[in-house]
Amino acid sequence: EGMDTKIFYTFMGLNLLLKGGFDKAKFIPPGVMGAIPGMASMATAIMKKKIDKAQVPSLRELQEMAQLEGVELVACKMTVDMMEVSPDELIDGVSIWTAEDFIRYGKDCKICLFT
Repeated sequence: EGMDTKIFYTFMGLNLLLKGGFDKAKFIPPGVMGAIPGMASMATAIMKKKIDKAQVPSLRELQEMAQLEGVELVACKMTVDMMEVSPDELIDGVSIWTAEDFIRYGKDCKICLFT
């Protein structure tokens, strides 16, 4: 069978786990370009066109596929508390862990990616 997989969302990444969050995601250019008014909207429109043209699933579709394959989406408890997010505001199937919980989980993983 496959590998046990969890994705830990913290700070601004938590916005993706809000209901409708994957559909509202913005592609923000790195560096100074991202600070220019309107650049995030323009970059988002360009990326959505590239995704459609390449016939790649949308972020929401990728999230749904991942969950169907057993990937567990995990929200950072500190971020949930700090942003005053109710568990009811999160998409179905999201777990809430402390950073310590995730670090303990990660120390025994064969592969652990953290951004």
